[in-house]
Amino acid sequence: SRRQTVAVAITRAGVPVYEDAGFQTTECGSEAVTELAGFNADDPRHRNARRSARHASRAGVFVEAIAPGSRDVLRLAPDFAGITEDWLRSRKTGHLGFIVGDPFLPGFQECWYFLARTAERIEAFAMFYPVYPERAVYMDLTRRRTDSPNGTMDLLLTQAFRALAESGVRRAYLGMVPCVLSGEVPATFETTMMQVAFQRLNGLYPMRSEHFFKDKLATRWEPRFAAFHPHRGLRGMLAVYEALWPDGVAGILRHKLRSPRAGHENPPVPSSIADRRPAALWGSRNERAASKAWPAIKASVPRSMEETK
Repeated sequence: SRRQTVAVAITRAGVPVYEDAGFQTTECGSEAVTELAGFNADDPRHRNARRSARHASRAGVFVEAIAPGSRDVLRLAPDFAGITEDWLRSRKTGHLGFIVGDPFLPGFQECWYFLARTAERIEAFAMFYPVYPERAVYMDLTRRRTDSPNGTMDLLLTQAFRALAESGVRRAYLGMVPCVLSGEVPATFETTMMQVAFQRLNGLYPMRSEHFFKDKLATRWEPRFAAFHPHRGLRGMLAVYEALWPDGVAGILRHKLRSPRAGHENPPVPSSIADRRPAALWGSRNERAASKAWPAIKASVPRSMEETK
């Protein structure tokens, strides 16, 4: 059978590039963006984040920044692994693949790391990759212990934004939330299904919860698109699903039903993306489609950190 090639999380500027290469595109979600110049947690838009951050501060939580260029973060690998394992117990979906990074990918020395601490331990961490052409950062991992004080993540991110702004970073991309569509999106079968998923399937993937959390700190939302070659359809949408959740619905249900109180342990946290089970992507064997896709992908994806420094 004919294979398909699918790209996700494309910016509006990248859509014409893909369409010129023969892809069909559709809006698939929205990305939270925070403009850091003049960012102020006292702004009324951020009052929910400010309130919970103050609660964490009163509980003794404080934030430490590790700027790019430091290798000291490597000594925190055991803490990061322990926090991630604890964090996974509260997740509805387990560990995602494909779009989720790793604390120590190549080039990690160029990332910002922020730690939320108490006197006893590290409660949470967040990491940001540089987007050099825009003097921006991209928030990748945010993890916290399940019993950390309420508001820990809000305190961590508000303090991180302040430190990033002081260092000259202009904006922070907080990641895409799937199925959050703009008001101008045309009604199609795919967009209708995404709207239903956003309203009804929060139990399988916390789209509404993520939207609420990121909206507390975002200054705007930008649409993101998916591109399908040779045409969009259910098959391509299933390919994206399979990439994000390699274990499928059965894996999600196993994760949801596994009870820490029953003595089950979480699987070991992958140390790198290379250790994860590879996702079976549609289009991986279709050389003709891949040859058409690559120019569009190459043109729309920012150059590597080494090339843009």
